[in-house]
Amino acid sequence: MSSVPRVRRRLSAVLLSIATVVALLIVPLGSVATAASTSSSCPSGEGTQCILKISGPESVQTGVPFTVQVLVTTDGTTVAKSDPCASKVPVTLALTDGESTISTQTVNASAGIATFSLTISNDGSYDLNASASPNCSGYYYVDDSRAIMAVTIPADQPIAPCPDNVSCTQVTNTSSGGGSGATLIADTGMFTASFIPPGSVADTCGAPADTSTNSMLMFDLTAPDPRPSKTIILALASRFVNKGIGQFNICWTSINPFTSLSGATVTTGLLPACRKDATGPCVLFKKSSRQNVGFFGVLAPPGDPTAYAR
Repeated sequence: MSSVPRVRRRLSAVLLSIATVVALLIVPLGSVATAASTSSSCPSGEGTQCILKISGPESVQTGVPFTVQVLVTTDGTTVAKSDPCASKVPVTLALTDGESTISTQTVNASAGIATFSLTISNDGSYDLNASASPNCSGYYYVDDSRAIMAVTIPADQPIAPCPDNVSCTQVTNTSSGGGSGATLIADTGMFTASFIPPGSVADTCGAPADTSTNSMLMFDLTAPDPRPSKTIILALASRFVNKGIGQFNICWTSINPFTSLSGATVTTGLLPACRKDATGPCVLFKKSSRQNVGFFGVLAPPGDPTAYAR
């Protein structure tokens, strides 16, 4: 499946962030994107055209500052670092909620990159809109827009960060007891995700249900065909990590048959560990911090099942 290598590359970046999660327990969401290293100038024709590109997370935590960069590029990817005008053009970034403007900032690009720090106070879907004010005669700039979602993460709930510039959604169990969260990552598409409240979950993997931890994650990815593979990172607060991290398993339910931990072909069962070149569903990692927080990474193929740690 061609999307699996891309998912794994994205996962490597997330795993670096997970190391920070493991050290700090609760992670500030959002990170600074690394700009392209190629230097160039915007192409000239009937004027000089540059293309703006927003770089930043798609899902952020309410009340926590995060960084967004607007790249001034020659072609949508190459930063116009050596352009005498575009490399230092004033760039404006507006945050809107679909009906009104929440905030507007203007900063001068430095070496073709304008860096902004934003904070979103309330849950919901928002839009980022980037534009530039021409600072030299004959220059014009193609605007850029992208969606961003803000979610509230309880103070004691760890969660894996979203990589920049991918489809990513974060969700937590807000029902009584809480303690579980998930980060869902794919190269393209749009996620919807939620946890079924404790008390409504039947343990479908054969063990007594523990409704304090076994809230089930349900999700859907809307994406064009061929639909991409996904990386799901489940997080479990330390108060629910009541055994060795390696003793936890992931219970998985799907309309698509898969190979379970026991080697049987099932539609509900415990997931095995991922082997080399696996397409999933399978467990990529199980990690815990010195504070006993649990993180469980799952490689999920196309199709949208339900899952939880037990």
